[in-house]
Amino acid sequence: MKLVGMTGLVLLVGITLAQPCGAQMPSEFTNLQVLPKTITRAELSTFMRGIATELGVQCHHCHVGPPDLKGMNFATDEKPTKQVARTMIAMTRAINEQYVNTIPAGAEPRQPVRCITCHRRASKPTRPLWDIVVETAVSSGASAAVERHKTISDEFYGSGLYDFREHTLNIAGNRLREERKLPAEALAMFKRNAELFPKSANAMFAAGQAAQQLDNLAEAQDFYRKALAIDPAHAGALRGFESIKR
Repeated sequence: MKLVGMTGLVLLVGITLAQPCGAQMPSEFTNLQVLPKTITRAELSTFMRGIATELGVQCHHCHVGPPDLKGMNFATDEKPTKQVARTMIAMTRAINEQYVNTIPAGAEPRQPVRCITCHRRASKPTRPLWDIVVETAVSSGASAAVERHKTISDEFYGSGLYDFREHTLNIAGNRLREERKLPAEALAMFKRNAELFPKSANAMFAAGQAAQQLDNLAEAQDFYRKALAIDPAHAGALRGFESIKR
């Protein structure tokens, strides 16, 4: 049975959950709506374990029954999450069959869309970190936004759920400055970025530019100096430094 092409999910064979879902699974299935009626017990167990693992959940997230899975009612549609799962299976299948599979193959094999593509082992896909930071800055101020970023970093760094690379706070700062017209909040984001990436001339330049916009000229000059110490040919920092000197 071709589960990869049918569902758009690459199943993780051999993955086991904290509770052995397959051990509690009935030998015959009813109420199968998006999976083939001919699916075997082993295939279904592997398929469900793949979904559960990529969402970071267990069987009772969608099925009715206790966490230890004893007496689990796999057939009932009582939980809304089960219907959501069916919809997601149909969605990934359509994306892969109608779009991904039509892309000319390159040097690497095509990467199908699967649960982990969006979920990253979270039951609900996380929002972009720059959105969270911007909304916090708008609603609660720059200090709250910086603390929110720190809290998320402390809890989730390395999990793959959020993007902690340099561009994240750069995007947040630019949005606060350009879209929200909040230059002070933008400067706080750029300064946080400069702290996190002390070897980045671009991070220093962005903080200097934001400080200069607020007429914090001494601070701006300091950031431009730091940028030029990292990259003496940085065009933006050179222009900014010279404009302050004049």
